[in-house]
Amino acid sequence: MVISSGSGTITNSLSPTSSVTALGVGTNIFDWTISSGTCGSTSSSVTIQVNQLPTPSLAGPSQTVCSTFPGATMAGNPPAVGIGVWTVVSGSGVITNHFYQTHQLMEWESV
Repeated sequence: MVISSGSGTITNSLSPTSSVTALGVGTNIFDWTISSGTCGSTSSSVTIQVNQLPTPSLAGPSQTVCSTFPGATMAGNPPAVGIGVWTVVSGSGVITNHFYQTHQLMEWESV
């Protein structure tokens, strides 16, 4: 087994069921070749796609607001990997743009 693109460590290059460790993020392509001396060889490739984990989500601090202005500003962290999305978990409400990092929650919304 040979690495033809990407990165990784093949545990046993002579084993058809070898494990591969230290895979790089992205596309990793490995070739499996079977040779028969002077009669040539055959090869086949396998692709292993490794995706990054999303950024851990932090919703920001809990808040208490007065009923005279029943709104608050949400303070989630920006994702380095992935897309952050606000959703209503309890109660009823409307989020006008789910994809903003900071979002103002108005009286008709709930968290």
